[in-house]
Parts: sequence; structure tokens; C-alpha cells
Amino acid sequence: MVAYHFPPDGVVGAQRVAKFSKYLRKFKWNIKVITVKEKYYSYKNPELLNDLAGVEIVRTDRLPSFIPGVNEEGFYWWPLLWFSLKKELRKQKPDIIYFTGGPFYHWILAWLIKKIYHLPYILDFRDPWSLNPYRKKRVTSFSRLAHWLEKKLEPLIIKEADLIVNVTEEATAMYQEKYKYIKEKQFVTLPNGVDREDLSEIGEGINFTPFDIVYTGKFDSFRNPRSFFEAYRLFIDRFSLTTADTRFVWVGIPEEPILTIIKDLNLKQYCQIVGFKPYKEVLKYIKGSKICLLIAGEHPYEPTTKIFDYIFLDKYIIAQALQGGFVFRVLKEYGKGELVPFFDSKAMLNVLVKNYENGCQKIPVNDSLKNRFDREHISFELSNLMLEAIKRYLWRK
Repeated sequence: MVAYHFPPDGVVGAQRVAKFSKYLRKFKWNIKVITVKEKYYSYKNPELLNDLAGVEIVRTDRLPSFIPGVNEEGFYWWPLLWFSLKKELRKQKPDIIYFTGGPFYHWILAWLIKKIYHLPYILDFRDPWSLNPYRKKRVTSFSRLAHWLEKKLEPLIIKEADLIVNVTEEATAMYQEKYKYIKEKQFVTLPNGVDREDLSEIGEGINFTPFDIVYTGKFDSFRNPRSFFEAYRLFIDRFSLTTADTRFVWVGIPEEPILTIIKDLNLKQYCQIVGFKPYKEVLKYIKGSKICLLIAGEHPYEPTTKIFDYIFLDKYIIAQALQGGFVFRVLKEYGKGELVPFFDSKAMLNVLVKNYENGCQKIPVNDSLKNRFDREHISFELSNLMLEAIKRYLWRK
């Protein structure tokens, strides 16, 4: 038995757990999921629950946020979670426990469970914890305390982990470098990916013009699309395009800083902001596009999950990302797109013009890349890794 333990911290985190659960059941694992009650979050993709059919889900309360500067949900979750975990462990002792993050502070329970109940555990870093380059830190007396606590907790919890999972090789290397005293085999990479069954249910693509440029998801404070919009404005003017010729299609929750850029460049009429859509509807917009846009942050580890949807639907990708990072490696192997330097609107314009005049590249599909990022294949790897972790732990005992 494997006991998952995750907070639904967003579409990607919930999707990762749901898809793993779906395929691990196929590989004969019995799974129990522990998470918070629905009242603590707005579930934006209820269809993901279909992948948890047949899985027992235990839902807990959490304490209200009451310490200024300490907003990490795991900090308020672990006390009530501890009682729930003890109850579940008494009912049926699992072979291994799988903790996902973030949040992270409740991971102290993984260490505690191992000490008391002698169970191996896996840590799945969807994003880095102490090494996260994008996290905003409010400097208060309480946040200093939280940061000090984090520096004490992470090494303790990682040292006792039987497997440490990251979603990119770059993130794995970051943690291997920091924790050199831990055996290398404990660090593994399991990327995010795509469930091919989702693709079979898309139907017709959605498009507004013959030259739709689609971006899915959010930008946040660390992804800056200004150079794209500046290039898009110049591109429209160069060819005297109308709103019937091209649109920038944004499938995601509107963000004020991005709307301000669009307004400043007088692009509002050329932007189709459709808002948040369920995952399978998002795929329709990707399928209907001419080009898919990817704006990454300025760090090599960033997983940028949308790239998998773009690749599996064979779309031409224009990516603003770091040379040598995860996006660079994957895009180079994919071979159907172009990497544009950060803040280089001229280079972005040249790529748009080239593809408008000559059409997007038509190249053979890279099946090996797709197979590597197939969710069933990734889950099969996880199944084998868990079996090995259990065997190693039992041997050490």
C-alpha cells in the first residue's frame, strides 16, 4: 500500500497526484490519499477527481492562518494532520508514504512517522523548498523565525528520506549539490507529463483566426512577457493585420500587470482573454492554435508544465527561456520551435515574421520524447522506484 499525502495546491499539483494514482492502481498498488477538506480551496478542475475513482480519500481540517508573515499552509496543517495520520496508520500500515509539496512544513511528520512507526517515505518536490528562486519573502520577525525553521527542517527531513523526487534534472542537481553527503541514488527526477487518454477526448480545436498565438496558465511575477507583446505590436503593424488575421489567446486567470502591458501597447482588440478553463478545454485552444507561446522565469530548473501539452499536440513553440535550462533542453530535442533570449523583442519579432511568411516548421513527430513524458510511463518508473525504496529500507532494518 502507498499512502499519498498532498494538499491540492493548484492544478498541476493535484493533477500530478491524480494521474499517478490512476496508473499506480493499474500496477496493483493500493492507495489512500490524505488531503484537506474542500472548504479550504476552490477546486478548478473537478474532472481530475475521475482519476481518483476507487481511491479512498481522507480529508482533514487545518488551523486558520494566525501568524503574520507565515503563510505556508503546511505550517497550519500539520497539527490536525498528525492525528489523522496516526488514525490511518493504526487502521492499515502502509508499505511507504509519499509526501508532495509545496507546502512543505508538514513534511516534519514524515520524519516523525519514520522514527515512531518505522515506515519509509518519499518526498516529491514539485517546486524546490529552500532553494526556490522565485519565492517572495516578507521580512518580519515571524518570517525570520519561519526561515530559520525551514533551514533546520529541510536537511533533517531530506536526510531520512528514502527517495527525493524533483520534476527536472536541474532541480535534482540543485539538491544533490546542496546535500552532497546523501547517497546520489536517493535523488531522482520524475517529470510532469501528459496522459494520452486526455488527448483522445479533445475533439475539434478552438481558434479565432488563422494565426492564433496561444498561451496557457499564469505569468506570475517572475515571467515577463513584455518583449513578446512589443514584438507582437510591431508584427501586427508590419503586415497591417486585423483582428480577423491574428489573435493572442490567453487561457488563464487574467493578471493586472499583464493587462496593463496589453493596454499600454494598444493590443486589447488583438487579445482574446478567455479566462480560466478546465484542463481538457484548455487543450482545445492549444490544438486550434498556429503557435504556442512559452514564457519561463530566469532560472534553469523551471519545469513550465505547459510545454508538455504543446509537445503532445505537435505545436510550434516560441519560448522565452534560459539557455541551457530545462526548457532549452526539451525544446532542442523536440526540434519544432525556437528559443528567444529574454527581453529581446527584435528576436521575437523575427521569429513571428518568419513563421507568418513561411509557415511553422513541419517535422516528424519525436515519439521518444513523447514516450518519456507519457504519464503512464512516468508512473511505471515511480512504481519501480517505490519498490526499490521499500526493499532498501527493509534490508537496512
